[in-house]
Amino acid sequence: MKVVDFNEHLFRCSQLGKLMVGVSPALTANQEKELSDYREKVVNGKITDKQLIKMGDLIRKKKRNLFYQKALKRIYLIFTRDSS
Repeated sequence: MKVVDFNEHLFRCSQLGKLMVGVSPALTANQEKELSDYREKVVNGKITDKQLIKMGDLIRKKKRNLFYQKALKRIYLIFTRDSS
């Protein structure tokens, strides 16, 4: 999946709802626990290759959502600053 940096783009207020679709907690409570368990296994040296791949997927999912949240926060600040 190609990630596009929209930090320098402006969006119409009417389209903000389309951008916010999918903004939710990065990981569910079960996924957070699973990630924590995988990190513990890494420390203990008892993680399998399959678990390591799953751990990487969970970390990627968490970071991707943080990227979207930061971009939306910047858009919100731009719109609130311009409307003042």
